Amino acid sequence: MPFVFIHGVNTRVGDDDYHKNIAARDKLIETRLLGPLARSDERFANIRIINPYWGDEGARFRWNLASVPEVSVIEHMGIDEGGTLDADFEFAATVSALAGPLISADVGELEGYGSDDAPLRRGAEADPTRFIEAVLAPLLTSERRLGDPAAVTDKEEGELEALVAIAAEDVAADTTLRQAVSAVSSDDELMELLAEKVTDRLDELLASEPGDDDHLVGDDHDSLSPALEIYGSALNGVRDGIHELFDRMKGAPARASTIPALRLFRERSHRRLARFLGDIFVYLNDREPIVSKTLAEIKQAVAEAPDSPLVVMTHSMGGNILYDILTWYAPEIRLDIWVSVGGQVGQFEEMKLFKASDPAVGAPQMVVGLKPRLGYWLNVYDPADVLSFKTAPVFADVDADIPYLTGSGALSAHGAYFGRSSFYSLVRTHVTKAMS
Repeated sequence: MPFVFIHGVNTRVGDDDYHKNIAARDKLIETRLLGPLARSDERFANIRIINPYWGDEGARFRWNLASVPEVSVIEHMGIDEGGTLDADFEFAATVSALAGPLISADVGELEGYGSDDAPLRRGAEADPTRFIEAVLAPLLTSERRLGDPAAVTDKEEGELEALVAIAAEDVAADTTLRQAVSAVSSDDELMELLAEKVTDRLDELLASEPGDDDHLVGDDHDSLSPALEIYGSALNGVRDGIHELFDRMKGAPARASTIPALRLFRERSHRRLARFLGDIFVYLNDREPIVSKTLAEIKQAVAEAPDSPLVVMTHSMGGNILYDILTWYAPEIRLDIWVSVGGQVGQFEEMKLFKASDPAVGAPQMVVGLKPRLGYWLNVYDPADVLSFKTAPVFADVDADIPYLTGSGALSAHGAYFGRSSFYSLVRTHVTKAMS
């Protein structure tokens, strides 16, 4: 069975985190999604994950984005070097959502943590998974590296990040965690407790021998190969980095409250937005080169395993590309499962931007035509992700249209799905239903 992942816009091989992110995502797909599924359905065993790349057909800037203004507001606001600005906001927002408002009526700004009120403890008790993943957000969204990049390859670092994400979900799922959290006397003690539990669980995952997973939490894990020979001394930096993140995030609200709204226009975001919009415009102007590259890899995957089911996961613009393929460029393709994540397929169809869009079809009618060539369509969106849209109000062929809360803010939620182990557990539930 081929498993194909089609990426979205603003993705380039030359990006610092490109290969690392693929390695992390592949490891999570193998360990959290395909491995557990293979235990009950042999069709999911020995699946090759295919990552078509079309970024080189996207926007090209002949002056190397010289038109982007230089913005240095943040650098003059006293923010420490190597900071985690996006994650600071996201963590403050997550704890506020779980534990109650963290806004002072007197000063109108985010309050700091560590008071007798223990908002961190209340947040961890309310939803351990969201809380712990919010703490690790700088790592899971590549805003912060695990350790010295020179100590490991991109693939090794990506796999380690995936194992940290798995460890975080396992700790949150432990039925004894809430009791332990309730027993702490301060938020400082809470963060130390969680850091210890995550690093201990990571050690268990790293030490597990092939075929020996009796000691693992839950029953949905592939055994992981011994890691000491693979990762060596880098593991000490990983453990230290996890503790540092838990300690650092205690001060996130104080840092977040010093950053003005102008942070939205800092140079990094401006450059990303330029490439993001550029890729969309290029696709709408001439979609054939991008479609051709993506379709060629899908056809190759089908040719290699003609009798196996085909599963495709898309992110953002990747969903629009696949929909064009299924409805216009290659309607003969049979797709067993489509998982569209953080996408705009519903929005594009509302604007009638697809090659096969029929302007005569609109509310209260629904778009049809993918069945029975498409077995099961799962669409996942985060309400906080301003670039993700629902599909069920537009398409009659969608089987499940479900929210997944990444715990991220509007700016970074769009890329926050794939570093979180809990996301793949959610997808696994629906894929199991689809294949039953």
